[in-house]
Amino acid sequence: MNNVVVIIPVHNEADNIRGVIESLQSHRYTQTIVAIDPRTNDTSANEAAAGGAHIVHAPHWGYDSAAAAAVAAIRATFPTCEYVVFFDAGGKFPPDAIANMLEKARTGASLVLASRAAARENLRLHQKIGTALVLWCINFLFRSHITDISPFRVIRYPLLNGLDMQPRVFRFPSEMLVKCLALKVSIEEVQITLRPRLGRSKVSGNLFNSMRAGFDMFSALQFVRFRRYTESMPSTSIDDALIAFVRILFGVLWLHGASWKEPPLFGLQAHDNLYFWISRAIEYPVFDPFTSIVSVIILPNFIFFAWTIFITEITLGILFISGVAIRPAAVVASIMTVMIALTVLNTPNEWPWSYALMIMLSLLLFAHPGKRFRLPFGRWLESA
Repeated sequence: MNNVVVIIPVHNEADNIRGVIESLQSHRYTQTIVAIDPRTNDTSANEAAAGGAHIVHAPHWGYDSAAAAAVAAIRATFPTCEYVVFFDAGGKFPPDAIANMLEKARTGASLVLASRAAARENLRLHQKIGTALVLWCINFLFRSHITDISPFRVIRYPLLNGLDMQPRVFRFPSEMLVKCLALKVSIEEVQITLRPRLGRSKVSGNLFNSMRAGFDMFSALQFVRFRRYTESMPSTSIDDALIAFVRILFGVLWLHGASWKEPPLFGLQAHDNLYFWISRAIEYPVFDPFTSIVSVIILPNFIFFAWTIFITEITLGILFISGVAIRPAAVVASIMTVMIALTVLNTPNEWPWSYALMIMLSLLLFAHPGKRFRLPFGRWLESA
């Protein structure tokens, strides 16, 4: 198929890459670009070249740099390209799904995503949580119904060329999706099954890379107003007002959390109020290391930590309501929410879903602060 190019970013996949390329060739996808990560220290490049792939070398570490280098090589290497397939070197994606995805692209879709929603049980827990949080934010902002952000996808080459991709490390798939949603192009999904991965995943199998990937995925939401292809887009004032409304309610929630706390002792003498709730971490432990921290550090220095919590909650409330420093406030709110959950999650009659909702709201406001709508004292704070 002379109008289809398959891109495979590679980092230390010498044992897998040749077999993956040959499986693609058996399905008549012979135009393959393998982008080698600069930290690769095995024979991946030689194996890919022996399999018949065109080799490019990424200038920087990470999926994004490799993908971008491969895209940049398409015009000179395969000038007849009309569709670009992003594939995986680990062999977990089925090559036979490409035909169905290409059919959808040829009949009107500009971007076709391979969705792992039906195979979610094969994903690691942190993959499920991270993907769910990012998807919730994306679907909320765009009123869409996307079910997955798999890197396996088909996109029209002219569209891809115009997306002005800005590589980080692991943002490429989510940035592409967000920009296509912002442009209101036709997006479809194809449900796929996953095969066992060959070798160890460089992202989901590594805690640091997983955390970095999660952060990069959320950072892609900054492109919510991407407009390269459109001279005019529908007004986003309603979206801005909605985000501002949510943000102000979130601020009120934090102020309410501070309002029931009773300084200066916060219940230390009677063992009620804030002291009572912090002590729940010992009586109903959620995470043993955190319980030890509460027992050994927090309760013996209770007054200091109580005042810190009290002041932090008031500050968060003011910042969210005023619209000042929303992203730093969202980070602190996420950390505070996790700590509250680790303290009281197992307490009888608690609502676990409420903490998940607070984390989602924090992440949403981090990605899309909605600063256009601010109260007057917010502008005063910013200029002070």
